[in-house]
Amino acid sequence: MQPLLRALHSLSVALWFGTVAFFAVAALLIFGAFEAESRKEAAERPAWLPLPPLYAKAPSPKDLPDPLRLEQGSRAAGAAVGAVFPVYYAVQAGCAAVALVTALLLARGDEGRWHRLRLALCAVALLSVAAGWALERRVSGLQEARNSQTDELLAGRADLAAAVQARKAFGMWHGINLLQSYATLALAGGLTVLLPVLSGPARAR
Repeated sequence: MQPLLRALHSLSVALWFGTVAFFAVAALLIFGAFEAESRKEAAERPAWLPLPPLYAKAPSPKDLPDPLRLEQGSRAAGAAVGAVFPVYYAVQAGCAAVALVTALLLARGDEGRWHRLRLALCAVALLSVAAGWALERRVSGLQEARNSQTDELLAGRADLAAAVQARKAFGMWHGINLLQSYATLALAGGLTVLLPVLSGPARAR
């Protein structure tokens, strides 16, 4: 039973850390790619990303991206990354649950302080994933409000104060969500560092 528990724990932790690390890099690359495309003038753009008149205005209103067309790139990248979140958090939650259960069973086997540390890290990391999932849903709602308020402002149907407030609320909670993601990455990384101990002495104290 112990070899199976160790194998399951190692697999879940490795997949978990790899998923979070890959997503962190991929998200940066996606936003960077869309930003680069959205910086282009209308005549330089590919046919699949035309510049809407709403984002072609100049100068850009206060507290909005400058040039304003960067808003389109940010929106497109957000839509692409947002579609990944349900699967991303589901994979994390599954890996965290398996890691926690196997860590609990290994710790109950009285195999030393490293297993107890592993169990504590798994528990905290699982809570971090749950918090991140809840935060992502809140950020998603604020993103919709930010987008609609910004478009209403650009269309002349809303005032600047409402749009700025919606953007600030989104920015604050998005920043909190990012910090949570980095915390999960650090915790999953710590569990990954502990994996070699599984192949060490059975009762190292």
